[in-house]
Amino acid sequence: MNNFFVFHFKENIIEKVSSFIYEEFYKKGKDLSKICIVFGGKRPALFLRKSLAQKIKRSFFSPVVFSTDLFMEFIIKNDVPFLKKISNLDALFVIFNLIKEVCPKLLKDKNFVSFSCWAKEIISFLEELDLNAVEENSLKVIEEAAKIGYEVPSSINELLQNISLLRKKYHQYLKKNHLYYRGLMYLSASKKIEREGLPFFEKVILVNPFYLYKTEEKIIKKLFFENKMVIFFQTDEKRWESLKNIENLLKIRISPQKVNFSFNINLFAGFNTHSQVSFVRQILKNLPSCHNTVILLPRPENLIPLLTEISSYVKEFNVSCGYPLKRSIIYSLIKSIYTAQIEKSEQFYYAKDYLSVLTNPLVKNIRFENESAVTRVLIHKIEEHLLGMQESTINKKIFIKLEEIENEENIYFLAQDTLESIGIKIKRGNLKEIVKKLHCLFFSSLEEIENLEDFSTKLEEVLKFSFSKSLLKNYPFNLNILDKVLSILEDFKTCLLKREKIIKEDIWDLFIDALEEEVISFSGSPLKGLQILGIFEVRSLNFENVIILDLNEGVYPKLRVYEPLIPQEVFLSLGIDRIEREEEILRYNFYRLLYAKNAYLIYEEREDKERSRFIEEIVWEEERKRNRLNVL
Repeated sequence: MNNFFVFHFKENIIEKVSSFIYEEFYKKGKDLSKICIVFGGKRPALFLRKSLAQKIKRSFFSPVVFSTDLFMEFIIKNDVPFLKKISNLDALFVIFNLIKEVCPKLLKDKNFVSFSCWAKEIISFLEELDLNAVEENSLKVIEEAAKIGYEVPSSINELLQNISLLRKKYHQYLKKNHLYYRGLMYLSASKKIEREGLPFFEKVILVNPFYLYKTEEKIIKKLFFENKMVIFFQTDEKRWESLKNIENLLKIRISPQKVNFSFNINLFAGFNTHSQVSFVRQILKNLPSCHNTVILLPRPENLIPLLTEISSYVKEFNVSCGYPLKRSIIYSLIKSIYTAQIEKSEQFYYAKDYLSVLTNPLVKNIRFENESAVTRVLIHKIEEHLLGMQESTINKKIFIKLEEIENEENIYFLAQDTLESIGIKIKRGNLKEIVKKLHCLFFSSLEEIENLEDFSTKLEEVLKFSFSKSLLKNYPFNLNILDKVLSILEDFKTCLLKREKIIKEDIWDLFIDALEEEVISFSGSPLKGLQILGIFEVRSLNFENVIILDLNEGVYPKLRVYEPLIPQEVFLSLGIDRIEREEEILRYNFYRLLYAKNAYLIYEEREDKERSRFIEEIVWEEERKRNRLNVL
């Protein structure tokens, strides 16, 4: 049995893996459950199982299929099943306290919240060290150089002088408390495999490896040379740097058979998001079928405009991409409450912030008296009075007390009249109680906050009430977002510093920062209908028709501009080049998709936007190949 195979981008690698398993294991009577298959992500598993089912045509015990992260987690949890991943907030707090011990100068006058941004950078650096199995000797070189001094503030040089100690103490804390984070998970897994091998499976099939961390290299090298691993590569005629590294690691040659293939690429230049999604609708209408078609969304925030444009035409589609939580109506409400609380002066709320909370759809559609119209009319009347559209004592006030609004009787008279005109009878006293309930829930209850636990409990009550009384609970998308927000609140409620004394403003800042980093994952059935995927959801998948939006510089590729606490010089001296790594991974995935039967590349053409370097590269390559200009 060969222990590695190389296929061209044009070939369906999942079908190749499926055929291999069927011929080499199933037909020879071997137990498929003793086989482990590792993909870069979770999504290909469903496609592989479907392909196997079509070949076997009867019930069977499936091979175990992992993403890389889940494979590493399986390795370390096999001996210690109660290991738990440390929460982001706890990780930041642990680092904050360790810095107090190891490098207090770095803190200066910073408290936990103001230091949390730097703590994220430190954790990111430690994770890179662990993912790449950086040895103590290499860190000693960094520490000695820091004594001479990098061109950074002295406090950062002091941190670098003690980086080994900080890493050691962080590992000790995590192990003592049966916790892990991604870097330590990979490092521990690689050490365990080097020490014990992998007795749980007879064969590991690794599919489509590309860039590898040093910890992954150690695992692959060990299993490959023990004849425990079979690797399926996918590439084209290019010499990818990451694949060269694997060639050197395993002493093999990764080169596919040459295929005759001409790209069928269609370029579309729009002027904004709506023109781009209009192109998509037209492309889909011209296809004989949307089956085996993917739309790639480099900017997940364009999902809603896309669905709005195509949903009347495409009846069956699946979405699997991360949607930014900060684009949601729930985030909008939380941000409005945050602003109202932070900007208030003693008992006075800024009228504009007050109205921003009440006019949020989650609030104004709350069902009191079994009618959301009651709340909408009531809030509309409050708005009219505050904006000066009705004569009253609160007319055009910039700052307002809640009691002043509650005591403005004309609001209830006018609301009652309007409601009666649409057939809803309600007492003015009841209307006043509704206003008081809204004020208590969305304003007063959050004025006094003692700690993170108290904050989480109160805000959770606000959100649960809003959803339980709103029609928005009927939309699964909103429920997914609510679940994510509640899980963050649960982390706040149970974290290490849950009862630490923190000022209200800092608590809100910490929470808003956590929300702004989150994305909501969609998960549907990927086996039928049009697929709408994020950048990394397409790994190892092949489609006949590929449509890619937002192919502009700064979007695809979107390369993070690192302005880290740790100077880039340190990373490079350790052999870690994050920018080069990210760009090659994105380029590899882009070129792999171009080998579809039809590829449609859409970008914005404006003075302030350049089309992606990936488009420029493919245009240049095609012009050189055909020896003429304007071939695309």
